[in-house]
Amino acid sequence: TEGQPVLYRNDLANGDWLKVRTVGRESNRQGVGCFVSVLPDSGGIVLVREINASSHCFAQSETVAHFGLGSLPGGTVARVTVEWPSGVSQSLEQVARNQTLELVEPGLRAEMVGAGTGYRIVWNGATGWRYRVEWRDDLATGDWTEAGVVTADGPGPGMDLGAVTGSRFYRVVRLD
Repeated sequence: TEGQPVLYRNDLANGDWLKVRTVGRESNRQGVGCFVSVLPDSGGIVLVREINASSHCFAQSETVAHFGLGSLPGGTVARVTVEWPSGVSQSLEQVARNQTLELVEPGLRAEMVGAGTGYRIVWNGATGWRYRVEWRDDLATGDWTEAGVVTADGPGPGMDLGAVTGSRFYRVVRLD
């Protein structure tokens, strides 16, 4: 621990690379806790980085995943996948190399499935998180009414709504 500090620098200019910056919406803003996977070419080895906020003396690690790819024969990365702390997974294919890619976490999306006497609302939530389903008849006026609270016991949680008559608007709110 004694002596002068040493700085190592790589002066090699050859080789392809890809940086992935994560921007969270449902998770935290910097995407801390994300796992970023890169498949450089089909059939190759998957490279994985975790976005973390480890700190050092007077500094914090960069929250960008940097992948050294060597020389890619096809010129593109076969697949980039981000597993967000919220449970959402996001993938891109045939991504250009030698760039900084910024991926924004997809927001909570809900949809109605079923018809007639049995409707169900499902959404892209994460296991273990709690969600409140709310409804109202008019988007312009009135208050939201709670339909129920669900703790997700697996990916793709949902709630049975039964028969729905007339027009009704639903929303899913994540509870902290």
